[in-house]
Amino acid sequence: MKKVALLLPLFAFSFATIINVPADHPTIQAGIANATNGDTVLVAPGTYIENISFDGKNIVVGSLILTLEDTSLVSETIIDGNLSGSVVTFTEGENDLAVLRGFTITGGSSYDGGGIYCSSSSPVIADNIITGNVSETYGGGISCNYSAPMIINNTIRLNSSSYGGGISFDRYTSSVISGNNITNNYAEEGGGIGCFVFSSPSITNNTITENTATTKGGGIHCYYNSSADISNTIIWDNSASIGSDIYTYMSEPSINYCDVTG
Repeated sequence: MKKVALLLPLFAFSFATIINVPADHPTIQAGIANATNGDTVLVAPGTYIENISFDGKNIVVGSLILTLEDTSLVSETIIDGNLSGSVVTFTEGENDLAVLRGFTITGGSSYDGGGIYCSSSSPVIADNIITGNVSETYGGGISCNYSAPMIINNTIRLNSSSYGGGISFDRYTSSVISGNNITNNYAEEGGGIGCFVFSSPSITNNTITENTATTKGGGIHCYYNSSADISNTIIWDNSASIGSDIYTYMSEPSINYCDVTG
């Protein structure tokens, strides 16, 4: 999997207020509540049992990977939703200055978007491990509708839903998804990724392997006018009753320079 250079707002980070969790506030959500646009909530290693919302704030919420660039901190800094809803939500128009970086996101259980739920927002979701989340409908790992997030350099594994086990793009979502490892996710349709109803994600330089759909599209399912642009992506060893790696219905995705095999 090719890693993607991630350009975060470093200038803003240099001059923003840094809120330390748990030193300044005991929970991540308390840190967010006390932040204003441009601030950074910097989270020390540990397990945080909570569900967080960015509350419309364009802030950076990250582990110490922000300062140390040590990727081992991702597995040591855990947000656990305790099976009580989406672990992280972006639903109030956040833009690309809203950044979630360097966490393990787990224990999410919701109707839509088990790990991360994005609606009418465009955050950056980068360098996370998103695992062990469940959704009744869309996006066990991540669900996006009416949104344009950047989803970069994440590991998305062992999530499940009805549609889009790893990630679901729905209803006019135009996401950039690059450099991710999407593996061992499960859904009825779109085990790895589901692209639904006029969504147009750009799916580039990802590895999508060993995902399962009980019906259609083990790796990727493009449904009803989804104009996904899929390029330079490995799509291997996924399974489904129909379309083990890629399945399309009333859609014409662009597929270029991909390595696809059953």
